[in-house]
Amino acid sequence: MRLRGGTVAVDFDGVLHAYVSGWTGPVPADSPEPGALEFVRWLQSEGATVVVLSTRARTRTGARAIRRWLADHGFPPLKVTDRKVNAVAYVDDRAVPYQPADGWPACRSHVLRLAEPGMDGASRSVFAVSAPVAEEKGTKRNPI
Repeated sequence: MRLRGGTVAVDFDGVLHAYVSGWTGPVPADSPEPGALEFVRWLQSEGATVVVLSTRARTRTGARAIRRWLADHGFPPLKVTDRKVNAVAYVDDRAVPYQPADGWPACRSHVLRLAEPGMDGASRSVFAVSAPVAEEKGTKRNPI
């Protein structure tokens, strides 16, 4: 259990939810990304607390729709929020990692690649795990 006690924040659209149809309203329309359920189960088996991040969760309707979608697709009950939480890792298809050794040119390159045609959310192929944010639990910006 290498992640014991750590939180891993996982984006919803394009990571857990395939999002191939694009935005169809607050209720997700697509199936899970292949392997997403197994990944969540693996995180939990390693002792991680998994939190789902999504702008859909800004509304109660959106948060309920995510929870319902997760349950309908066999996911265990997970916390769902629209707020960035204190975590050991963030799994997000649109993340751009910053590494001091690589510097800002590498960040520019990643941003430009994400802005290329076809990277509009309906067909995403860039995957990154971003560095954790240093926010204390229980703060207004990080209520979890």
